[in-house]
Amino acid sequence: AGHAGLQREASTGVPAFIRKDAAAGASRTLALSYDGDRVGWVLLEDDYLHLGDGERGLAFGGSTEAAALAGAVAQRLAAGTADEQILPDLQRLGVGSLWVTGATGEQLVAISNAPGLGVGASDEQGANWTVPGSGRLVLVVDGQRSKLDPAAPLPAGPPGRVLVVAEPAPAVSVAGRPLERVPDAAGAPTFAVPPEGGVIERSLGAGFPWWTLLQGLGLLALLTLAAPAADTSTAARGRTPRRARRGQP
Repeated sequence: AGHAGLQREASTGVPAFIRKDAAAGASRTLALSYDGDRVGWVLLEDDYLHLGDGERGLAFGGSTEAAALAGAVAQRLAAGTADEQILPDLQRLGVGSLWVTGATGEQLVAISNAPGLGVGASDEQGANWTVPGSGRLVLVVDGQRSKLDPAAPLPAGPPGRVLVVAEPAPAVSVAGRPLERVPDAAGAPTFAVPPEGGVIERSLGAGFPWWTLLQGLGLLALLTLAAPAADTSTAARGRTPRRARRGQP
């Protein structure tokens, strides 16, 4: 089929229920905006800092590595070429929600076919999917990932728990005691958690100059994507937003 250009854009019309989770600092939102064969993307956090927006601040501390990863994730989702790595990459970015506007039914089916995404929903404004086990603070117990509310104390629990932090160069303490860094989980900073729990405090590393980030994103804007093909498998249709399953854009 044709080619779709990938570009970074500001976000509009993100629903309140998605904004609430991001504003609380619990997760980030990856927004894709389709305009024909062109796809814009933006990574949002907190009171909607935009990754690469020098006037409003930088998501993910302005990390150039995060910018490249977010662009690559957006490219694979828009092209319908996402594989088993897409979920770990979204989790590494702390993305809890995927918000898509302007997509056709065929394009929504292609995104729904991405392995690991939660069940989607859509209305006249757009479509959204949840990202299971993803957030800016994730507690891992016996391999099970749970997103934490950053404003709530860490509950007590069994030994062997770890905290995965989707932030650049973080230092983390619980109940005033610095946590020990352990081997990273899927490329994300990871810390051993004490059984007694307590209040979580984070100190984040310095970001990068916004002009440096924009240079990297300028290269991403030159990428082209193969237009996604529809997937008619039962698994893909099960994850497709309800209106898309009826053939509506």
